Amino acid sequence: MAQFFEEKKTVVSTLYGGRGGGHWDDGLYQSVRAINLCSGKCIDSIGVVYHKNEQIHAPAHGGRGGGLTTITLGPNEFIKTISGHYGMADWMSGRPVVIRSLKFQTNMKAYGPFGEELGSDRFTLIVKDGDKIIGFFGRSGEFLDAIGIHVETHP
Repeated sequence: MAQFFEEKKTVVSTLYGGRGGGHWDDGLYQSVRAINLCSGKCIDSIGVVYHKNEQIHAPAHGGRGGGLTTITLGPNEFIKTISGHYGMADWMSGRPVVIRSLKFQTNMKAYGPFGEELGSDRFTLIVKDGDKIIGFFGRSGEFLDAIGIHVETHP
């Protein structure tokens, strides 16, 4: 009897945002369970709680400013779309390009926007049906400078 195996692949999205800060990559997990965001005029930091046999809290990436919001996903809830704005932090010397806002759409509801929907550029990361986000990566320093995702795809 022939056996068939479903081949899963991991793809990496485009990195959206500025070139400042240091590169980070949370790695690959089974799923995203929660997102901790600190925001004000922009996204100050992001920290993600992943599932891989047990809950794993990834370190926060970015600075210590802004107000904290925690998005806790339900057991059958998953992120379908991440969108936002990026542009110059005009209140800072050097006017670095940072992530100005983020919005998350799950299969159940919308979260956000967080930060200010300002900036010269917009982006949208769309997760196709059957695929799922299994990790985040980006650049950060004093703020979240850039963001991208790892997606597990199914044929």
